[in-house]
Amino acid sequence: MGVAKKKKKNHRIVGEWSVVILIAFIASVAILFSLGNRGLHQRLEENKARLQLIAENTAKEKVRSEALKKKEERYQSDEYIEEIAREKLGLVYPDEIILKPGN
Repeated sequence: MGVAKKKKKNHRIVGEWSVVILIAFIASVAILFSLGNRGLHQRLEENKARLQLIAENTAKEKVRSEALKKKEERYQSDEYIEEIAREKLGLVYPDEIILKPGN
């Protein structure tokens, strides 16, 4: 009967240590998971800030693009070409008379 008690006692000690090791393992995993989430949360916030900056830059570039399209349309118009030909190149129509103010 002494041997049976000893086996039972050893079995109980091994069982208790198994529970302690299991709890320590679960606690370690929980701590690592918690620390990992902190890093992920920080990266998420950084990515949100980058996304906001990209959205702002995209909006600015859309406005700039529209302004450039309007300029392009104006530069391709006959009125603008005529204006530049008169002002910069001094060109006139063949039947046009130029009057210069007297000094």
